[in-house]
Amino acid sequence: MNLDSDVGNTSPGSGSGSEKGRRQRPIMQRKEACVYDEEPQPGRPRPRSIQPGHLDSPAQPPQTSNGSAPAALPVSAAPTCPDSTASVVGEPASPATDSAQATPDNIDLMQSRIKQLEQQLYKATKKPAHTTNGPTPASDIETTSSKFAGTFHVHGSNTGSTLFGRAALMSRSISHKTRLLGQSHWMNGAIPITREFVALIEPQLREGKPKVLEIMDKCKTLGRIIKSQRAPTWPCPLSQDLPPKHLCDVLVDRYLETIELLYRIQHTPSFKRDYEAIWAKPETQPEAHFLVQLKLVLAIGTVTFDSNFSMRTQATRWVYEAQTYLAEPIFKSRLRISIVQTRILHLLAMELVDVAGDSIWISAGALIRGAITMGLHRDPRHLPEMTPMAAEMRRRLWNTILEVTLQASLSKGGPPLLSMTDFDAETPGNIEDEALTAGPGNVPEDNNDITTMSIPRALRMTYPARLKVAKFLNDHDPTGGTYEETIQLDTEVREAFKSLRRSIHPLRQRPSAKFAAQAAELVMERFLTSLHMPYYAASLHSPVYAYSRQVVLDLLLKIWCAAWPSSTIASTTGPTQTTYSTTPSTVGSLASGEELLARLMTCGSGFFRTCAVQVSFTIPMELHAQLHDDEGLDGLGPNARMRRDLAAVTEEIKAWSWRCMEAGETSVKGYLMASLLVAQTEALQRLGPAGAAAATADSAELARFLIREGQRAAERAVPLLGAMVEDTKQHGAAPIVDEFGPSPGLTEDWDFTATYH
Repeated sequence: MNLDSDVGNTSPGSGSGSEKGRRQRPIMQRKEACVYDEEPQPGRPRPRSIQPGHLDSPAQPPQTSNGSAPAALPVSAAPTCPDSTASVVGEPASPATDSAQATPDNIDLMQSRIKQLEQQLYKATKKPAHTTNGPTPASDIETTSSKFAGTFHVHGSNTGSTLFGRAALMSRSISHKTRLLGQSHWMNGAIPITREFVALIEPQLREGKPKVLEIMDKCKTLGRIIKSQRAPTWPCPLSQDLPPKHLCDVLVDRYLETIELLYRIQHTPSFKRDYEAIWAKPETQPEAHFLVQLKLVLAIGTVTFDSNFSMRTQATRWVYEAQTYLAEPIFKSRLRISIVQTRILHLLAMELVDVAGDSIWISAGALIRGAITMGLHRDPRHLPEMTPMAAEMRRRLWNTILEVTLQASLSKGGPPLLSMTDFDAETPGNIEDEALTAGPGNVPEDNNDITTMSIPRALRMTYPARLKVAKFLNDHDPTGGTYEETIQLDTEVREAFKSLRRSIHPLRQRPSAKFAAQAAELVMERFLTSLHMPYYAASLHSPVYAYSRQVVLDLLLKIWCAAWPSSTIASTTGPTQTTYSTTPSTVGSLASGEELLARLMTCGSGFFRTCAVQVSFTIPMELHAQLHDDEGLDGLGPNARMRRDLAAVTEEIKAWSWRCMEAGETSVKGYLMASLLVAQTEALQRLGPAGAAAATADSAELARFLIREGQRAAERAVPLLGAMVEDTKQHGAAPIVDEFGPSPGLTEDWDFTATYH
């Protein structure tokens, strides 16, 4: 008899224990009798032992009572025997190999029994809805409060690593006032590794009110005056005023040779045509949307115009004018390509000029939703027919939106809120602007030549890997990511990085493209650094994360050479570097790609500035850790050369922080922190080989020394800020109103997007 047709269809009354009047066929016995050790069914006598035999055919997966197949069927259709190791959830028993005939009565019993076991198995293996396997990971919130840094709540998880059975508390996010900063935010790397340093000086700050706190209060007040004088009144209507043409020409060129090569926004020939028309016919009023775009281009150009950001106040006004224009309550008419271009320029200008702070990620969300509303996420092949130029511009703008929103996600520590399945727009073609025409025609063919699209296309190839990094770090996952997953992502990002470097290598030899090529590499280095930064603090105390420690150190030294091209380690790190002056340069003077990138990281804020900020607190802490572990700065150990390089970079960080203030930075926090770290390095050097032990034994004396050095640094900053107040003084400036009380406090000058203020 074949059980396939009967399984699941046996009636409840079948298989009665009565055997009267039924013919039984002989069974050939080869093994001992199989027995059922389960409880008998109600109303049915316990079956007698039967001999195993060969069934006509194996049973197919039966249907359950609700008509669906069980989740798994590891139980054999044959009854279990004493010599079998099978169980309800175990491996199947070995099938019998001999043929034999079974009685209808026994077959009915087996059918019923099989059905019962399958139902039990289905219930045992079915996962309950809305539950997770394994225990819920333990989480913790540690609160750090100090006079110097303020109050931060570190959200950690002990599931940061399972490598070698080791677990460590990893910072998953940080709460400060009304902000929640995700794992990729630079504060998640800064607070864990500077905690011991802040704890060292905190007791001295809480004894009465040290003079250094009074000076910092004064610096904070001066900074607020400067910001107030830079900001125009609101609303700030769009004006027709422009700088002289020769100055506008330089600013436009600065934009076109820097940001436009990295994020393609404009069709350059069209933009230059409209730009020249403004000067050719000064009596004709330009269209509002182009005038706004031009002022945003000028504002971005001022960031790299010179080394001291001399046009910061004008740039701030231009960004405000654009904000007023975009805030007008006209919605349908704003769904145009030109408005998308304006919104992208406005987003970049707000970030670089430091107008919007940490709201860039919020604005990026509105930008991408507006683009999706217009269908930019769909490839033009799936849309109504359009000209080649229109199709390529749509692809370019979507590509740029993907890039700026992903970078905003990493800087803010917010989830990307986008996946690869949310769009099908293809990578823009490798086509020069001059080959695109507004009229109908064939789409120009792609080629392997170097064009102005080469770098954006190379970055697009790395987008999937970088998106995984942002999601891994910032998406809400109660279990967090494991260290093994980090290493896997590291491999994937490195492969993408290698591909990008091969693609843009020829561009490094072209002066006109050198800025964009180095900036693209800096983007990749920032993502790799962010991936390993959560493990850096733990790596200082555990060899489990030694790889992450080395990766962070190597990448940050390369980043530093970009921020400070004249660094003493530039000749030994990465490609050949050229030394450039770090003093303010002449207005309108030519600048190399390296100098333009250094200006962007010194004068601007946002994504690229944060790269240098990460260096400023990590390298000094690495140096202090090595000084504690080894025999001093001048020892003969294997890390002696490295320690000397780290000491040189630590000194340069202090100089860079001062340059940032000369370029208009209103906060003293960065310079003060760098001065304290340099002072601590000098103290450890003076203490000799036993520096770590001596510093621990007399931490109060070391703290007092650091407080004195901090006071000197703050006193040096006061005259500089006072001069900036005079330079930015405007007639009719709005009065400064403190909504939270008479004291501005010492923690309001931490900029959680890029800088220290």
